[in-house]
Amino acid sequence: ITADKGRLSEDEIQRMVREAAEFADEDKETKEKIDAKNALEGYAYNMKNTIEDEEKLGGKISSEDKEKISEGIKETLDWLEEHSEADKE
Repeated sequence: ITADKGRLSEDEIQRMVREAAEFADEDKETKEKIDAKNALEGYAYNMKNTIEDEEKLGGKISSEDKEKISEGIKETLDWLEEHSEADKE
């Protein structure tokens, strides 16, 4: 009498270990991509708040510079929205 019924074979275990390693790499890449997107988005919003705050940079730069920076921020946020599946680069 053996208790092998319902147990995984050695080949099945090895296959599952390989698949887990493959998925771990994919998960790591996905996490890095999300972290990079969040960092860029956070930076853009931080810059937006900074140039709008008259006590910070907003009070020290010209309206022309504010406009240029605001346009760059808008382009960045638009790009992030349009390319939500973009790779981290």
